[in-house]
Amino acid sequence: DVHVVDNQAEFDSLVGGKFPDWGAAAAVPQRRLMVIKSPMHFNVNRSLQELLAHEYSHLALADRTGFYSAPRWFDEGLAMNVSKEWSWSDNLAMSKAAVFRQLLPLDTIEFVNRFSESPAHVAYATSYLAVEYLYKQYGAEAVNLFLDSIARGVSVDASLLASTGSNYRD
Repeated sequence: DVHVVDNQAEFDSLVGGKFPDWGAAAAVPQRRLMVIKSPMHFNVNRSLQELLAHEYSHLALADRTGFYSAPRWFDEGLAMNVSKEWSWSDNLAMSKAAVFRQLLPLDTIEFVNRFSESPAHVAYATSYLAVEYLYKQYGAEAVNLFLDSIARGVSVDASLLASTGSNYRD
């Protein structure tokens, strides 16, 4: 189900919980649901096409990994890659994070919904770059091996080691 909503109360009701105010859309895989804040009624700085592609990616990945979830950085990075969201503001966010030594370790991105908007932007941009790096450096076959391992309940560290030869920290 896809719901494009024009007010915050409806969004909150459909998402069923606390959601960061900077969030433009949400996927709820266990309910096969996407809830999108209408770009006509909210200042989301994304097109409806981007939002739909991003959230659908979350649902597809959840279906791919089944009972187990891919790490949040992979989930968000894949969604950004699928929706082709990268923009100059992401370049700026990453440049600023590098200059001010505010880069984020991948494992902290699990808690992105607790972040304020600026660190969340860095988290999403980091996620995008991490997934792009995996595809460019190791290829789709390695990414599929990674996801196969995750779907079997193997840890992220062991899944990365099996698919790329590098552990999580590397």
